[in-house]
Amino acid sequence: MREFTELPNANNTILNMPLIHLQALSSESKLAVWRTEESFVDLAEILIGKGRRDLLPPDSFSNEKRRMEWLSTRCALLQMNNDEQENIFYNEKGKPYLLSGKGHISIS
Repeated sequence: MREFTELPNANNTILNMPLIHLQALSSESKLAVWRTEESFVDLAEILIGKGRRDLLPPDSFSNEKRRMEWLSTRCALLQMNNDEQENIFYNEKGKPYLLSGKGHISIS
C-alpha cells in the first residue's frame, strides 16, 4: 500500500489519507480526488481497520471496477469526515445521497 499523504481538511486538522487533492470549496463543501492505486484488499483493510465492515461492497457486485469504485468512494468519505459514521445510499434514479442528510454528494 502506498504512503498516506497528510492533507489539511476544512477545519485545518491533518488527515492521513491517500488523496491526491482535497480542497474546501466553501464552508459547506469539499472537493476530494482519490486516484485509486490501492488493491481491493488494501481498500477493504482501511474500512475494516476503522470498524466499518458495513461499508464493504455487496456480494452482488461482480464487476471489479464497480467494487473498487464503491470502496474508494467510501474510504475517501470516511476519511474526509474524520471517521464520522456516514454512509452513501442511492435513490430510485441511482443518484447518491448521504444517509445523514447533512449534505450532498456527487461521485465521478
